[in-house]
Amino acid sequence: MKVPDRPVTEVAVAVVIDPQSGKFLLGSRPEGKPYAGYWEFPGGKLEKGESVHEALVRELREELDLTITDSVPWFVMEHDYPHAYVRLHFRRSWAFSGTPKALENQTFCWCTAEDTGTLAAMKLLPMDALVISRIALPAVLAVPESSAGLTKAADFVRHTKGAAFLAEDDTALQFAAEKGLPVVDLRETGCWAATDAEADEAAADGVTYALCVNPGTDLVSHHRNRLPLYAEGSPETLTESLRAGAHGVYCRF
Repeated sequence: MKVPDRPVTEVAVAVVIDPQSGKFLLGSRPEGKPYAGYWEFPGGKLEKGESVHEALVRELREELDLTITDSVPWFVMEHDYPHAYVRLHFRRSWAFSGTPKALENQTFCWCTAEDTGTLAAMKLLPMDALVISRIALPAVLAVPESSAGLTKAADFVRHTKGAAFLAEDDTALQFAAEKGLPVVDLRETGCWAATDAEADEAAADGVTYALCVNPGTDLVSHHRNRLPLYAEGSPETLTESLRAGAHGVYCRF
C-alpha cells in the first residue's frame, strides 16, 4: 500500500442494510461540504479515542436520527482526494432502529444493487460506487470439487438462503445454467487467495472477490479488507465469519 505524503483522515462508513428488503441507505452530501451533491454511504471522521463502530453510532444519530445497534467490519480502503487523503473503514449493519430523517439538509434514499437506472443517474463517490457493486455478492458459496459434488452443491444452493453456485470451469458453469441456479463465475471475477500479496495482486487486477484458503482467525489482518473475502465454513459459521471481516463463507462439496 502506498504511504501517503500528507496526513491520513480516518473515516467511518456505514453500509446500512434493511434485513427485510435488502435495500441499503445512501445520502447526498449537503451544500458547504466537499463534493456537495455527490451520493455516498453515511458516516464521518473518527474522533479521538473512538472505534469505527462508535463513530458510526454517533454520526448516524447526528445525521439521520438512526441508532446503529450492531455492525461488522467489511473493507478498509484508501483514496486520495484533492481535499484530503482518506482511509475509509466500511462496516455493514443490519441492526438499527428509527426512521431516517434529514437532520443536515441532505437527501437520502434506500436502493438495491439492481436499481441500475437510479444509481446511474447519481453522482457517486468513487469508493462508494465500488462498494455498491459488491453488495449483491451472495453470503454463501457452494464449491463443487467433483462430478458428485456438482449435484450436492446444487441441492445445497436450492435449500440455503442467500447461497449461490461457484463455477470454476465450463462444466460447472453449464451445469448451473441447466439447473437454473444462481451462479458466481470464478473464471472471470474471482480468485483463490492464501496470502496478503495474492489478495493485493488480485485487487490491483480488478478481481471482484477472493476465496481465502487459510485465513487463520483474523480475516481483517489477513487481506487488509481490499476485497470481499470468503472464508471456508458453513451457514452455521457465517455470523462468526462476518464478525471477523469476511464477506461470507464458502462450502466444499
